[in-house]
Amino acid sequence: MTTSKAERLVNEGPLALKRETGGSPLVVLYPRNRYRNAYLSRYLREPDCGLYYYALQTTDRNLRKFLNNLIEDLDASTDGFGEHLRAAIAAKAKVQDLAAALAEDLRALSSEPFTLLLDQYDRLPEKDETKRFMEALIEHMPEHGQIIINAREQAYLPWFDLVSEQKATVLGAEYVPEESAPPEPAPAVPRIEVYSLGRGHTLVNGAPVTHWDGELPKNLFYFFMDHELVTRDEIFDVFWPTLSVKEATNVFHVTKRKINERLGYDLTQYASGFYSHSDKLDIFYDVFKFTKAVEEAMAADDQQAEAHWEEAVRLYRAPFLHRLDMDWARERRAELRRLNATAQIGLGRIREAQGRIDEALKHYSRALRETPEREDIHRQVMNLYYRKGDIEKAVEQYNLLERSLRETLNIAPSPETVTLYRQITGQS
Repeated sequence: MTTSKAERLVNEGPLALKRETGGSPLVVLYPRNRYRNAYLSRYLREPDCGLYYYALQTTDRNLRKFLNNLIEDLDASTDGFGEHLRAAIAAKAKVQDLAAALAEDLRALSSEPFTLLLDQYDRLPEKDETKRFMEALIEHMPEHGQIIINAREQAYLPWFDLVSEQKATVLGAEYVPEESAPPEPAPAVPRIEVYSLGRGHTLVNGAPVTHWDGELPKNLFYFFMDHELVTRDEIFDVFWPTLSVKEATNVFHVTKRKINERLGYDLTQYASGFYSHSDKLDIFYDVFKFTKAVEEAMAADDQQAEAHWEEAVRLYRAPFLHRLDMDWARERRAELRRLNATAQIGLGRIREAQGRIDEALKHYSRALRETPEREDIHRQVMNLYYRKGDIEKAVEQYNLLERSLRETLNIAPSPETVTLYRQITGQS
């Protein structure tokens, strides 16, 4: 059976797509391309492929609101994105300067090839400044970066001139099904893919869920996903603690019905007093896969643990549902942050034992972003810098620890840490 170019690009992933488009700084996925959702599903399954993903929201009412939301989203997954763009927005810079600032921040993301995928791009209002911004952004894009635009429909084409000038590529126009072609058959077992390590994205049979009919169905959906077994009373305590049982029951069933309508399938089944995930669905949930990888790593010996730690680190894209401000989500977010720190430390120790000191430092530093109170890891970092002969970095790490302990716990570093500091600085 012959494989089409589009199918090959889906199978081979993002780097193949970049090669196929000649490294074009802007790629537009043709709205009626039958493989458009397959690209998206493939990208979301490969968090370590150099992809940065942002799905536009209904709140992206203008260019500056879009840029602010983009900063917030990417900052959550990269820890520090947006320095130049924040300053440009605060200074009320012109459109061209905003584009240059974003390009500079994108350049700082990585020295390796990367892709910024802007999904549901047609939510951005059709204004001339949008067109001028995109044109300026493409002019300033780093050579190793690429932007992909995905949209359900796009009557206004801010990228049309860029295509005619060969500064952008339209991908997939040749794979548009004929008007009379029968629809794709539904799979025998419906596939639900849920990515909660980040803002939250859901795919049903490869197609993204873009509307939830309000925040309540969306939030209840993610609660269901994160609780494989949950009672009705537990749900009511989280979502409607002040309502009577009768009132809460009515709202619950309406909300659950909206979820099923958005998905096209019943998400849950009920038995023995518990709601659980339907056994008629094939469900992938990144959080469960992440926590399983951590558990397996902790139970394995060093040789086997390495692959599990690597998988856990790969899966943790960003803090859990970082835009959801509910108690249950905040508690889960903190728990998963600690697990991510554990994974980073576990992989860091393996890299240190392998003599890969720079990689170990990278993982320890990521762990400290999640758990800055871990004085033992601060000491580990100080020791590694000392071994590298980088006294300045070791001292800088001690100062960071001292400041963190003072501001958060109002205590000083332990005698063990002070002794190490004195050894590093030649005071003992």
